[in-house]
Amino acid sequence: MRGNASFPSQFKLFLLKKSIVPRFFSKAARAFVFCLLTFLFPVSSFSSASNYKRIVSLAPSATEILFAVGADDQVVGVTTFCLRPEKAKSLPKVGGFTDHSMEAIVALKPDLVVMTPNRGTKFTHEKLKQIGIESLVLPLYSLEELNKSYQLVGEKTGHREGAELLRLTLEEAKAAVRPSRTE
Repeated sequence: MRGNASFPSQFKLFLLKKSIVPRFFSKAARAFVFCLLTFLFPVSSFSSASNYKRIVSLAPSATEILFAVGADDQVVGVTTFCLRPEKAKSLPKVGGFTDHSMEAIVALKPDLVVMTPNRGTKFTHEKLKQIGIESLVLPLYSLEELNKSYQLVGEKTGHREGAELLRLTLEEAKAAVRPSRTE
């Protein structure tokens, strides 16, 4: 935990990691407490400063991760397939999932473009590099890569606490579906 993290983020992480909530309440009760805390203390209300203020997302999964960590105010463009969360629908469109419009991307003046590896991103990634726009490719082929993607997005956007909450939520979900071992 960073020294500059605010009370709400420290409180939520404490409840998720070490408090009595995980030990004495059912999974449903823990989920309710987490949702209640998320409603009372939205992630964006305690995120730290960011280096990237104008982000374009080139994949629905990347858009959802950006919004989930609390970087929704930094996202300035998405693809036509980015339909969730609702706020993403109203953002400027930069093409489809594999057929990105370089003109539309550049017109939004992003300082970071987030994408997943697919057949359309290799060309886009190379062109962005040529014109000096940083890009971040998020591999999402396993749960470990998903956790790493949360961390990368959190670092790049200045929303480390939001990324940590996502990581903890994923770890909790993984633990809930693992079969119990009986001997």
